[in-house]
Amino acid sequence: MATELNPRKMKAWYREALCRTYLAVLTLKVRCSGEHRIERLESIGFVWDPFEERWMKNYSRLLVYKKQHKSTHVPWNYNEENKFSLLGSWVSVQRASYKEGKLMEKRLKLLNSIDFAWTA
Repeated sequence: MATELNPRKMKAWYREALCRTYLAVLTLKVRCSGEHRIERLESIGFVWDPFEERWMKNYSRLLVYKKQHKSTHVPWNYNEENKFSLLGSWVSVQRASYKEGKLMEKRLKLLNSIDFAWTA
């Protein structure tokens, strides 16, 4: 008997797994601090903060969009080259986070540096 995949449960599982992985990585970094292990891991592309890496990848995608379209007004369902995540959806999340006062200062500065349109 085949079981149906519930997208909400899968998303929750994925987020929980990411959080556990992130905590394990932070623990590893603390245990490795002061040693050359951190440099060795980083030299092979080890990612310490998968959330930040994903945010920066989306930011880079936004930079490409802005260069092509001269705007940061990305349609909600815009998806370049069949990417897994929708850039327009990510942009909407940034606007919502800003309105709720939850956008990190570093990210706010990056978005402001490209004249990000805070209103859709």
